[in-house]
Amino acid sequence: MRCFYVSGKYRGVNVGIEVSSSNEYEAAIDFAAKILEEFCISKPVNWHKEREKIVIKGVEEVSA
Repeated sequence: MRCFYVSGKYRGVNVGIEVSSSNEYEAAIDFAAKILEEFCISKPVNWHKEREKIVIKGVEEVSA
């Protein structure tokens, strides 16, 4: 798997993480899931509504 750095915003906060995925599109999807896990772990949420609050700004391949 390749490693990507995905950056974006969630509820107005700049966020960015490294994600291992097979391509940049899958990396963006994995980014959204990981951001929701990190920020919404303590309370039940409507995942669909929260996912709409994520904006992907960029996906770059990085060396692992």
